[in-house]
Amino acid sequence: MTISSVVLVLMFSANTGFADFPRLCQILARDNFMPHIFAERGRRLVFTYGILFISVLSGFLLFFFNGVTDALIPLFAIGAFLAFTLSQAGMVVHWIRTKDNPHRIKFLVINAVGALATGATLIVILVSKFAEGGWMTVVMIPILLITFYAVRRHYLSVAKATATNENLYFHEAHRPIVIIPIRGWNRMSLKAMRFALKISEDIFGVFVDSEGGDSSVQESWQTHVVAPALAAGAKPPKLVTLPSPYRRVFAPMMNFIDQLEVEHPRKQIAILIPNLVEGKWYHYFLHNQRAMLLRGMLRLRADHRVIVISVPWYL
Repeated sequence: MTISSVVLVLMFSANTGFADFPRLCQILARDNFMPHIFAERGRRLVFTYGILFISVLSGFLLFFFNGVTDALIPLFAIGAFLAFTLSQAGMVVHWIRTKDNPHRIKFLVINAVGALATGATLIVILVSKFAEGGWMTVVMIPILLITFYAVRRHYLSVAKATATNENLYFHEAHRPIVIIPIRGWNRMSLKAMRFALKISEDIFGVFVDSEGGDSSVQESWQTHVVAPALAAGAKPPKLVTLPSPYRRVFAPMMNFIDQLEVEHPRKQIAILIPNLVEGKWYHYFLHNQRAMLLRGMLRLRADHRVIVISVPWYL
């Protein structure tokens, strides 16, 4: 009978955790104390990330305590009585602030007695079970509070940095200069060029020649880009070949971008990076290493005039 009662208590407790913990995460995320993704509902209209988080956390606790659920009881008891104490103390503060309820003194006394009783029980359990796992609560609560306030400070600083009352202006709206890294003429390059033609007339295909004297890209450019543009009476995009005798790939590209920024101080520069998207997740490790590194380096520049755009080609 005792074992059955314990099992029922643990079942209802686990159900409460998985039902209410995601809602708690949603409230904290809405108030900027947790990542905002915890406030988003999933496909099943539940807070998916909160459920996944508590699942991983529960698995970690079971692993940490070697699967011995009896060792988790002190931790559960401390958490439960801590929640009771905080809720009762919160109600005491509520009744102190409430002035228009004629029964507030009675309710205040009831909640104060409850807070004292659960608080005393919490202290007894914490002291007696400290070495059996209760120390985790003492360590984790300050860490969680520090983390919550650090997340909130970050969100507030981002909101302050991005806030503006500036109106959208339409005068002096210059089309950007478009740069497309080229390693060879293929369908990815073709798609990037077609997209570039829709947003600008100043288009540069940039080829970093690390082999020395590679003329295949120039020949393909003349055949597939320049000749069709001249036949259509359009301005042909330019191919810029950057020699790299020391086989550097990114430094010549960065220097070229800096040069364009100096020559065109009033224009933005859009970097269109062709990106191959395969159907298998493990193929990710076989492609796009240069594209990923180039995107990372461009973002580290923190340059407001440079825009990085990925142009995916789905295989």
